[in-house]
Amino acid sequence: MASSHPALKGRIGNTDYFLVVMAAQWVSNNLVIPSELEGWEEETIDERYQRRINWARVEGSIAPYLASDPNRFFGSLIVTVLNHEGMEWEPLTDVVSGIPAAYKNQSMQIGYLSLSGSETMVPLDGQHRLAALGCAISGKNSTGGEIKGLTPNPKVAADMVTLMLIKHDVGLARKIFNKVNRYARPTSKVDNLITSDDDFLAILAREIANSAFVPRLVNESSNTISARAEFVTTLSTIYSILGVVLAEHHVSPDHLPNQATQQLLRQLAKNFFAAFVGKSKIIQRAMQNPAPEGDSKRVELRETNLLMKPFVQLAAAAAVHELVNRGLDGKGIKLEDACDRLNKIDWSKDNAEWQDVLLHGDKILAGETARKFASRFIAYYLGAHLEVAEVKELRDDLKDHLPKGSKRDLPKPLK
Repeated sequence: MASSHPALKGRIGNTDYFLVVMAAQWVSNNLVIPSELEGWEEETIDERYQRRINWARVEGSIAPYLASDPNRFFGSLIVTVLNHEGMEWEPLTDVVSGIPAAYKNQSMQIGYLSLSGSETMVPLDGQHRLAALGCAISGKNSTGGEIKGLTPNPKVAADMVTLMLIKHDVGLARKIFNKVNRYARPTSKVDNLITSDDDFLAILAREIANSAFVPRLVNESSNTISARAEFVTTLSTIYSILGVVLAEHHVSPDHLPNQATQQLLRQLAKNFFAAFVGKSKIIQRAMQNPAPEGDSKRVELRETNLLMKPFVQLAAAAAVHELVNRGLDGKGIKLEDACDRLNKIDWSKDNAEWQDVLLHGDKILAGETARKFASRFIAYYLGAHLEVAEVKELRDDLKDHLPKGSKRDLPKPLK
């Protein structure tokens, strides 16, 4: 069907484009995902300038975000227009007479783009957003089935989506696709923690950084703390601790839970950090003087006490969580009491128990596998109730971590 749309005409390098705004329903109905083009399967790898769509990403994260978030937003789709012979541009100067001279040049970039209806529009950038629009509006997946956990939102159909339309040329289309995707740098994990409003754990991490800690003592720009830095912990460490403590609630990083769940998770998070930070004598000492005058003391504490290291904080927090879940000597234990038991442990770098558990020489271990082993070791050390088979497995794992021929065994759990 022929249609006319208000548009802006622009040019970048040698490429003309038209900027138009269209309703999401129109976009969903009229744009074509590259893999759905006739003959796409027969094209060579070189000819397929678009990658195959990731429906798990569309249905699991983008569509739920569009359907559930009233503040949903995304940028322009870059669209190549095939069969564009009937597409016509009329600048405002051809439609309206008497435009003052001061506005005439600018008015040539404003006008109407007429489509004949025979065009085929294919996104060079934005195919996943395009697919998600249809899923969000209908609640259906790519095969027409219901998307589990997604409530369709008909209001999305009226959202106005911006398209950058470019007349199709095979070489140009491939070049634009390659360049846009090559130079589109994904945001870092640290950037996402600071800016994300869809990942509820990131939101909680920022809140915890401002409430349980002193904000200037939380490193927001890196996952680690340098030797001479003033920080007590990192935003990434807080986030990772939340991921462990709230793991059973399966919080998605791509869309927010309902308000009741948010309230529950926020209270659980605050309770945990109130105990973990509030009961920790070393962390409290480190935050006694949060002003710059106290930075040298924090550096000194970090040089000698392993609990001032982000990796160890995460391992210790996970161990506390395990202790609370398993109990102590077959009995339950309160979170506050479990956190208080951390103060009974010698966290000194010179404590031989930490070699090949938290340290390798003077170097702190890293990685999720090392963290999980350290957490199990600390939980056992704190007195968490373990079955005989679990103790044996931990002992065997310790031997695997130790130098060959070492006679060292597990320490006795705290009483």
